[in-house]
Amino acid sequence: MKKLILTLSLLAGPALAENDICADFGRLAEYSMNARLSGVPFSSVFGRLKEEIQVFEEDLRSVQNRLQTPQDVRYDVEQIAFKLATEVYETPRPNGNEDLRIFALDYRSKVEIECYTEISNVSKP
Repeated sequence: MKKLILTLSLLAGPALAENDICADFGRLAEYSMNARLSGVPFSSVFGRLKEEIQVFEEDLRSVQNRLQTPQDVRYDVEQIAFKLATEVYETPRPNGNEDLRIFALDYRSKVEIECYTEISNVSKP
């Protein structure tokens, strides 16, 4: 997940003022975790993520070009969706009586914190 967050944050850094891409990915992470915990199959979540991420693909490409991001760290929409969905489905399920809604919100916060942390690290001189 770290490499995915780093890639997303590198892509998002200059665009953060216009669009809060960390919040967007947090929202997608929360949706994905809620779907997973509700029994939605991986393929359905993966397909939905591809559709959602496609919406801001042009912004991702624009930022990649401005930053001259090397080709070997440029993920396409399908790769980003696959990595996020895989991370969600590989995260251990909560034990016992834990509130699943809170678990999904905590997961969202984890993704957002990683993203914002990487952005702040990249933007330091």
